Amino acid sequence: GIHNYQKFVKPKDTSLGNASSGMVRKGPIRAPEHLWATVRWDYQPDICKDYKETGFCGFGDSCKFLHDRSDYKHGQLERELEEGRYGANDEENYEVSSDE
Repeated sequence: GIHNYQKFVKPKDTSLGNASSGMVRKGPIRAPEHLWATVRWDYQPDICKDYKETGFCGFGDSCKFLHDRSDYKHGQLERELEEGRYGANDEENYEVSSDE
């Protein structure tokens, strides 16, 4: 049965061993050595120019600048409100039409 299989990897029970093996219960768990973090959280205080203008950045998640588009349509909304176009077609956008 399953107990007759040969084990090639021996779990280590020391502090120098593999802390994520489940054998060591106290203390912090070490991060795996074969995985690398690909996300940067220490952004520069500037906003990424490419992402702001085009919505795309070639660096992706590894870009050192902040990808923020919160004020993307800020000026356009104010202009539409002044012209009376803001919210004019809201009811048409949310109508559910029937096929019958």
